[in-house]
Amino acid sequence: MAVRYPGIGVANLISSIASANLQKITFVQDPWVWGYHSCNVNWGILDDPLCLLVDRVRCKRELGVDFLLADAYEPTGELGVVNSLAKFTEKGRMRVVWVGRDGSKNVVYSSGG
Repeated sequence: MAVRYPGIGVANLISSIASANLQKITFVQDPWVWGYHSCNVNWGILDDPLCLLVDRVRCKRELGVDFLLADAYEPTGELGVVNSLAKFTEKGRMRVVWVGRDGSKNVVYSSGG
């Protein structure tokens, strides 16, 4: 799912997922296309819907969420997406992958869930 800026529409979409066999969701945030840098995005609106989705899936600890963040610079220190999804990181698995302009990928955060 390509995300320009997560809002109530994306949260409602996640809340509407009925599959009990879902294993992974990938969000792609590309500021070169949309103009928003990942550090300015409030991903917290997705915390509760993702937690509820984990509760609905068959294997509770098996839901993984990947965030592919394309940015002009590689993130260092605290990642806003991780802090914004504190409840989800206790229930599910999350990876944050930085994607460079050349397409290179680097996992900058990974939780076991």
